[in-house]
Amino acid sequence: MTPSLLRFLSSSLDLLSLPSLYLYTSVVAAPASSTVLDAMRLMSEEGVSSIAVLDEEGGGLLSAVSVTDVGKSIVPTQSNQSLSLQLGQFVSIIREPLGSTDGNERYPV
Repeated sequence: MTPSLLRFLSSSLDLLSLPSLYLYTSVVAAPASSTVLDAMRLMSEEGVSSIAVLDEEGGGLLSAVSVTDVGKSIVPTQSNQSLSLQLGQFVSIIREPLGSTDGNERYPV
């Protein structure tokens, strides 16, 4: 074994600057006024499958939007206009089948 490998193996993970250890320390987020296309671009650039959608007034978490949400709701419409929906509107669309708009939620929000 080489001395550099021994030094590497004898160090704790906390002392090593491995990017994969800190992969989940930050949250990728977008404001509710961003579009679905902006969200897709952000997910692609950041290498994540979902982003947090933030309420612009209070800065709190409104919901999350995932690649799966886009695939289920936007792709079937085959409409470029759907890509310009604001995330706030899109969240309403994807949450409606889960009962969040009629008070009968099937999943906790």
